[in-house]
Amino acid sequence: MVIFRQRTFSVLCLICCLICFWLNGSKAATENSPRPQQFVARFSFVPMMIGKTVTGQALIRVQLSKTLIGTFSVDTGSATSVISTSLVRKLGLVTEPAVSDGKPYMIDGKQATMATVPVLKLGGINFPSQPFVVKNDNFLAMLSGSSFDGIIGINILHRMATQWNFKNHSLTFFYPGQLNPIDLRQLNFINPNILPITEDTKGNGLWYASVRMTNGFISMDQRLMIDTGANMTTIPNSVEQHLGLKPYGQNLSRTFRGSSILDVANVETLQVGDLTLPEFPVSIRAASSKNEVYLLGLDVLSNYRVLMDFPARKMYLQPSVSLVPAITIGPAPATTTPPAK
Repeated sequence: MVIFRQRTFSVLCLICCLICFWLNGSKAATENSPRPQQFVARFSFVPMMIGKTVTGQALIRVQLSKTLIGTFSVDTGSATSVISTSLVRKLGLVTEPAVSDGKPYMIDGKQATMATVPVLKLGGINFPSQPFVVKNDNFLAMLSGSSFDGIIGINILHRMATQWNFKNHSLTFFYPGQLNPIDLRQLNFINPNILPITEDTKGNGLWYASVRMTNGFISMDQRLMIDTGANMTTIPNSVEQHLGLKPYGQNLSRTFRGSSILDVANVETLQVGDLTLPEFPVSIRAASSKNEVYLLGLDVLSNYRVLMDFPARKMYLQPSVSLVPAITIGPAPATTTPPAK
């Protein structure tokens, strides 16, 4: 009996040692696994006025050749990346009819024109042979009220994780994403609010998150497209009617489809995951078609430090102080040139 107990004890000790070895090995493998490439960019805002609130579009400087750097909006709400006709000429690019999956790529019922940028550089992260839809400079100016060279859309951004720090106007790209718990701790995401995000089923690559809006004793969930190019969060008029919202003003909305005037109303609370924004203004859009999209804009996102990890299908929110309403109308802050590789 004594011998049996000794053998049992020895076996248990061996099992414990193996478990400890496995756990330590797993931890070491995680800690020593290759870190994603990263590049930190400073961004400025193209100021926009919404009623009495000022917000904007985030712009960064992007290296397109050894000598040419362009100013681009970073827009998760744009299914495709866009480049201006003037920049196409400077780069000497050839244009051609745009095609997607072997079919003509249409915008507003017309086949778009595209050009391929040989190498797009985000710091040390290089993306070769990137297709861009070509739009004239006036169109890009219409989107924001200020001129810039193009849009970095979700067709590029979905391959990475991006951290938005609105407090210090920095945007960090992590390629190829899939950040682990150690990465999150190093980025100071301590017990962050985690939202699952879902890709659009129509195949356009756009991403959605759910929010909850409450007015009085009535609450309603709404799926919104994550749109860093939107100056204001937009909801359908069916939600306005269900919650009994009372419009008090109007907002100018600029999108690829053109400009439109939208009513603005306050919801008593707007909840993103476990985080709540009180008395929050939203724009209201009537459903003109079954394909109408409604937006989760910078006015909400800028209240947090945000990490969008598209490959991991997660968005992390760390409470912060929104600086977007504090931006004054005037020249956008200077941006810095990405460091040389």
